[in-house]
Amino acid sequence: MMDGENMELVGVTHVLDAITFWAQNVKDDQAIDNIRKALADKCPTAPRVLGSPNPQKIYGAVFSEDSCWYRCKVLQQTDNFHVSYIDYGNTEFVSRSALVELPGDLQAPCLVKKYKFQGFSVSTDQDSAHFLQVISSSPCAVINVYVEIWQVPLAK
Repeated sequence: MMDGENMELVGVTHVLDAITFWAQNVKDDQAIDNIRKALADKCPTAPRVLGSPNPQKIYGAVFSEDSCWYRCKVLQQTDNFHVSYIDYGNTEFVSRSALVELPGDLQAPCLVKKYKFQGFSVSTDQDSAHFLQVISSSPCAVINVYVEIWQVPLAK
C-alpha cells in the first residue's frame, strides 16, 4: 500500500536507462544551491589534484556541458579521470586540470539517490535509447516515488 509517509517528491537529475534514474529530493534544493555557490566561489582558486586521487575523497570538477563546478568522486584514472558527479548521478571523463581538491566543509554526503522501477526490465538497447531520447527532450522531470524500506537481518 502506498501512503504519504513513504512518498518522496524528487527531481530527476540523470536517466541511466528506461528503468534506472538518479534523483534529488526537492527538500534538498537549498542545500544543493548552497553547495553550487560554494563550489563556484572556492573551486577556481582551489589546488589542483596532485598524484593519484583517493577514491573515497570528494573533489571538484568542471562539467563539460556547462563549464560549472560540481562535486565528484574519481572512479578510475587513465590518461584522464573517470568521475561520478555525486549530487547528480552522471559520469564523464575529465582532465587533471579540471579536477581540484575540496575543503572539509564540502566533503558532505551526496544529495542524489539511484532509483530503479521494480518489476521492469530493459528489453533492448534500442528501447533504452528511444526512452533516453524522449526523456531528455523534456526540460525537467519532477515525480513522486514510492520508497519501501526493507529491514534485512545480518548474517552472524
